[in-house]
Amino acid sequence: MYFPCIVDQYHIFPITDRALQENPGLGGQFYFVPDNTPIQSTFTFMEPFLAAQGLQLSRFSLPYTPVYYGLVVAEWIAWLISPFVHLSLPTESYSLRYINMHLYFSGRKAEQELGFKPIFSPKLSLHRSLQYYKSLKL
Repeated sequence: MYFPCIVDQYHIFPITDRALQENPGLGGQFYFVPDNTPIQSTFTFMEPFLAAQGLQLSRFSLPYTPVYYGLVVAEWIAWLISPFVHLSLPTESYSLRYINMHLYFSGRKAEQELGFKPIFSPKLSLHRSLQYYKSLKL
């Protein structure tokens, strides 16, 4: 969650450099280097960041399936009439799908092959990230 560029580069580069020297076959691989934040829904994850800006998630919700397929139909209609009229929808079906996906990032491969260990705990990461987001002017 908390990725200060300077701290991370000085933490991860020596680890990757050493691992590549010991095993050049690791070059070209992709690694996630998460901070071990517990798995949670997108909306649960966003709540403290919204609160840092004085915002909150809506308490009103709609069922996913009819909203998703309604958007798909609206996109199809917009595409059909696009030669005659430009219709701009407020959101797209792919955005709705993405925000409702369960994304999981594991640092296991980075730990096993590179010896990576996060330098910040999830609690400290959240604290530092929230300090940054509180300072942003939206």
